[in-house]
Amino acid sequence: MRYSPVKSARLANVLLAFLLAGLLSFASPVLTPHALADTAANVTIGSATIPVGGTGTTDLSINGVSGPNGVGTYEMAITFDRTKVNVVSVVGSPPFAATTSNVNPGASTDANNTGRLTIVAFQTGEKPTGNVKIATITWRPLAEGTQPLTLTVNLVSDIEGQTVSGPGGTPSAPTPLPVVSGAITATPGAPGAPTPPPPTPVPTTPPPVTPTAPAATPAPTTPPPPGTTPAPTAAPTAPPPGATTPAAPPVTGATSVEVGAVSLAPGASAVVPITVKNFNAASGLGSYELTVRFRPEGIRVDAVRAGDQPFGEPAAQNINNTTGTVQITDFTERVPGPRGNIVVASLAITGVAAGTWPITLTVTTLSAANGDDVPATIVSPNITVAGAPAPGATKPPPPAPTTPAPTTAPPPKPKPTTPAPTTAPPPKPKPTTPAPVATSPPAPKPTATIPPATPKPTTPAPTPTPPPPPSGPNMTLIIGIIVLVIVIIVVVVMVTRKKPAPPE
Repeated sequence: MRYSPVKSARLANVLLAFLLAGLLSFASPVLTPHALADTAANVTIGSATIPVGGTGTTDLSINGVSGPNGVGTYEMAITFDRTKVNVVSVVGSPPFAATTSNVNPGASTDANNTGRLTIVAFQTGEKPTGNVKIATITWRPLAEGTQPLTLTVNLVSDIEGQTVSGPGGTPSAPTPLPVVSGAITATPGAPGAPTPPPPTPVPTTPPPVTPTAPAATPAPTTPPPPGTTPAPTAAPTAPPPGATTPAAPPVTGATSVEVGAVSLAPGASAVVPITVKNFNAASGLGSYELTVRFRPEGIRVDAVRAGDQPFGEPAAQNINNTTGTVQITDFTERVPGPRGNIVVASLAITGVAAGTWPITLTVTTLSAANGDDVPATIVSPNITVAGAPAPGATKPPPPAPTTPAPTTAPPPKPKPTTPAPTTAPPPKPKPTTPAPVATSPPAPKPTATIPPATPKPTTPAPTPTPPPPPSGPNMTLIIGIIVLVIVIIVVVVMVTRKKPAPPE
């Protein structure tokens, strides 16, 4: 067979194409955007012109979202003049269909009684990017004029629980999202339009009247015998004017969020509390969002249970026993909120396999009732599964790739309300037991359990973990380049070498 330079050149081109394709596949981990932060340009609440007594809508949007994970969770507040405009309803936009807000007509925490609308939503099924409309709010103006809507962003995070940053931010140092607030312009109502009702006044509790006991009748005393001097009796000391009862000692120590540590046998169940300790902000705890990561081959999370009031059933929760994550969000409109040590939620777990299984807690946000962020130390324990299996316990099968049925939202949890004002009875000449004062029933706080994302009918993927930050040159890329250079040299030698002609 004779040597052909043309065929050798073609062979060299084919080899080079295959080598370049392999090199790109080696380098793909370096080029993928998993380490990039999700960012957004701004958050906006629109404006509307509405006649007095009519209704109109404004959209709440997160604009310019870019990144690998999209928007997963948000918590926002809108303040307004409740004497000039009222909220009629809040409707979430897909994929945030399950949206929670404090529109509770008749309750003391209703947005139209406080002048502050709080909206929370949570989803893990999609990765929305671009200009994302998250809710539509319906308003009813009560008086003519322009009423500003002041928007505050408490939290925006992606489906992995990482904070969505403003322009120029990084995963380790996110920047605040810019806010664009709107307004409601109320025009004169149409002739014959009904006059809107005045806002419901917030009930206040009058100070209780303490009945005053009548002065005690002095008991008759026996006169001392003649010639003796009676001992002087000490007169009672009255408290100085303006004196007050000493206040309770302040909460001291650093604030922390802790997951309880338990030991259980395979197949047995236990309840693990999640506690905020030493919360000493003056306005009390207002809201939180946290993520618990666990090893699904060792333990299983069966449910998220209510915490201490006012944090009962969480406003939003998602359990994923395939990836080993639990995401929980809740808030309270009560001001001041609770202080000290507060159990905000509990996890009902079951042991799957013997071993020591770590629990990793991530606190995305921890805020006081006045909206201030509060730093906290994280305490994540180990869950120990050991001993003989519980009677009748069997190893649970891996989760089947089926489409879960939509879950029914849990019953609304009651929120404390302020009792209606009552007229205290006048003091009587002798102490009596005051009659009980009737209070209005507590208003329910809407809660929602967000159904987990519908999995595709494929084998569950392993738990996604964020890649470590680059610590130096990528060795795979360097080795690929060296191999490519060696092959190029070999091909060049093969092409340039002339094969000697066969003897005549």
